[in-house]
Amino acid sequence: MKKVLLTIFIVVLILAKFAWLTFMFLESGTEKQSLSLDAEFLAEIRAEAKREQEAREVAKVQGNKTGNEVSEHKFKAETCQELTEQYPAMESQFMEFIGNIWVNYDDLDGTGNYSTMPIESLKSLVKAKDTGAMVVQGVDLMWQGAIGVRAHNQDKTMTAKERLAITDTHQMNFDTIQQGEEMLYEAALLGRYGGLMEVVLNKGLVINRMIRRGVSVELVVEEIINREAYALMWMEVHAKDPALFHTANIEQFSKESKQYLSKLFPNLTPEEVTEYYQEQQKDIVGVFADNINRWLKDRKALGEKAFPQLLTGDLKMYAEQASKLCWGVQ
Repeated sequence: MKKVLLTIFIVVLILAKFAWLTFMFLESGTEKQSLSLDAEFLAEIRAEAKREQEAREVAKVQGNKTGNEVSEHKFKAETCQELTEQYPAMESQFMEFIGNIWVNYDDLDGTGNYSTMPIESLKSLVKAKDTGAMVVQGVDLMWQGAIGVRAHNQDKTMTAKERLAITDTHQMNFDTIQQGEEMLYEAALLGRYGGLMEVVLNKGLVINRMIRRGVSVELVVEEIINREAYALMWMEVHAKDPALFHTANIEQFSKESKQYLSKLFPNLTPEEVTEYYQEQQKDIVGVFADNINRWLKDRKALGEKAFPQLLTGDLKMYAEQASKLCWGVQ
């Protein structure tokens, strides 16, 4: 059962298609007051991540030639199933770790404490800065604002048909969406780092609904820019943990942004969409810079490292092996 839950978690990550950035803002003790970025710099970010990926592959080959095992081989297995069955204690430890920095697995399918308690109780926990409650409520608010129903803590008395009827007629509430987004950001600040990726995931839902509802082109483009910039920030915050937040599919967010633009501008050719997308690079970089500066300031106010390393020791080695065997990351 545990390996099934692990697979579910990985599917959530892969659906996010996260993998954009390893450019490092190294914590050197000097505060970064501002970021002066342009489109060329964003291109360098992408190129740097590709170079680091290539360097890891070269190092891996050289290690094999000299007979030296890389660290992740401490947990030897040929498949994901072998890994989880041969090292159940490590799998349990890893899943507990993920549950602590992202979301409880039971709450993903609506059976956990946060997703089954009365909403008023959930709100009370949010006020008390319970980060697990904040992630569930934050996602639910983004869903509620976008499509009218909640993702996790749903009204169990409603039928699927009734929920569908609500989504068909719901008028988007951008204040509620923004409230959810801010709640997820705050949860991440307080250590529930998956809140950042939840913003990215659920902005995809918001964008698709905006396009379907005929929201102004300017607002949709703005949200596409914000989503990609948030993805950049998320990868930057976790650049020290490549086993969790990998750069193998570095162009995926770019691809997704173009897909949204294709829906928004159905009469444009793929080449024209790409050209329009390139014109947005300066704005993407600008929002990314604002996001990083805000994160730096807010984490400093809490007395916390802006770019923490979360995986260490055996847990890091196990995650590196899982990233290959269970997640399809090379």
